[in-house]
Amino acid sequence: MPPRKSKKPASFEEAMRELESLTDAMEEDALPLEEMLKAFERGQDLLNFCQESLTTARKSVELIEKKAPASESREENAPDSTSKPSSGSQDPETFDDDVRLF
Repeated sequence: MPPRKSKKPASFEEAMRELESLTDAMEEDALPLEEMLKAFERGQDLLNFCQESLTTARKSVELIEKKAPASESREENAPDSTSKPSSGSQDPETFDDDVRLF
């Protein structure tokens, strides 16, 4: 399969699909050398685009995580739905023995 146009991909997912397609075509050894070189160059462009997209996403996640401590303090004051009932207040009908390991 000959390489596609040298345009900027619309999304990370589109770039990944095109990279997979180029890789498949190059692995088949059916491309002439000149097309193989063009496919390789396009692949490098797509790889750079994907790396930039992932770097941007990572920075966004880091910013979100920096804001998280303010919301975590609200969660600490909320009742913990994962805490186990105290042993003196367990209702035998509602206590799930399958979940208890010890």
